[in-house]
Amino acid sequence: MKKFSWLLGPFAVLLLVGAGCAGGEVLSEPEEAEEEMIEEEMEEEEMELMMGDGTYSVDVEASSVAWEGNKVGGSHNGTIAVSEGSLTVEDGAATGSVTIDMTSIVVLDIEDEASNQSLVDHLESEDFFSSEDFPTATFTITSIEATDDEGLHMVMGTFTMKDLENEVEFEAMIKEADGGYRLVAEFEIDRTLWDVRFGSSLIDEAKDVVVDDMIPLELDIMLSAE
Repeated sequence: MKKFSWLLGPFAVLLLVGAGCAGGEVLSEPEEAEEEMIEEEMEEEEMELMMGDGTYSVDVEASSVAWEGNKVGGSHNGTIAVSEGSLTVEDGAATGSVTIDMTSIVVLDIEDEASNQSLVDHLESEDFFSSEDFPTATFTITSIEATDDEGLHMVMGTFTMKDLENEVEFEAMIKEADGGYRLVAEFEIDRTLWDVRFGSSLIDEAKDVVVDDMIPLELDIMLSAE
């Protein structure tokens, strides 16, 4: 036994040092993990919809949709009217719809009345939106999720135009305004997904008259509690 006793002293010291390290480092890992979990839970709790439960109607007079069309050598811009809409929030989940009047296209950048009306007629014709056959377009909201605690949300849903449906999602800022809520967003849609192909670079014969497939949109939607 004596011939091994010289090993016990250093070994005992190592055990004590190891135990001390275990107490300082190993035990701190669960504590750090618990703290991180608490922080994540707190962040998740903060990521709530700006709007409380209830039903909200779209104030069509205070709402607008602005559009822009770009082509080789220039661009045009204007608005289109919102005809109706509503949003229901229940247990923090939001669903609803917004209807756009496709017969209400307005061009803002052309002063000459005849030229202005000519472009409106062209946009409402079968070359573009076929407004006579498809007088409305609808965005059906399937969910709205808060992405920060400053009012930024991700809006997801289905946009139906010319009887064609495509999924759309975009970031929107939602803020309290005039006793209700205002939703503001800027995003783009690819018009060719809804069979709006006039002047598209996808069509060979349109190479000389190329209109950008992407349409920038600006939404300003006022929601009033019912």
